[in-house]
Amino acid sequence: VADFANAQLSRITEGDAANLIEARDTIIQDARRPGVTGVFLRAYSTALVPGIRTLLDKSGTDDELFPLRAENSLRILAFLRTPDSVDLLVSASNPSRVSDRGQRLVAAGLVPLAVEPVPQSGLNSGALTGLARELSNNLRDENDWLVVLEDLRAMNAIALNPGMTRQNRSEVRSMQFEAYADLADRVEKADQPSELVFSIH
Repeated sequence: VADFANAQLSRITEGDAANLIEARDTIIQDARRPGVTGVFLRAYSTALVPGIRTLLDKSGTDDELFPLRAENSLRILAFLRTPDSVDLLVSASNPSRVSDRGQRLVAAGLVPLAVEPVPQSGLNSGALTGLARELSNNLRDENDWLVVLEDLRAMNAIALNPGMTRQNRSEVRSMQFEAYADLADRVEKADQPSELVFSIH
């Protein structure tokens, strides 16, 4: 599994556009195959996540295909659905770590897909709550209203996950309302009209 994953990852990090798209499709199709197990996904994730993390850390590189490499790597993370892969996905929407607005938007928009309640998901109630907490922290520093909107949608997808315990769901709901209150406060204190109001609306 590791050898195969590394071969596909090399095509994503070093190949041309057609090559990296084909490699992305191969990895995602394997992750979505009927009967795929959590054990397989964890092995796949262990092989893929470190390389994807290294790739995402190369923002600002001269590689003209970097945006395409980054976006498709984020899509792979969403389909792995392991704590490590989804944690890296959520980290990619952190404005204090990722300056590229497009990358943050893609990452936040993929979180609802990543936390879907499928049987082989390695995300339990505690892991989901931790992801919601990280999204809540990201929201405090995010100024792009579209990314904020996707972060809010991601938090809601976590709150609606049937695998959440009642206590954890209540905790995530509290984070959501605190996020709304913080956004409203930022809009009110702005010295000029703030587009953040669109995300609240």
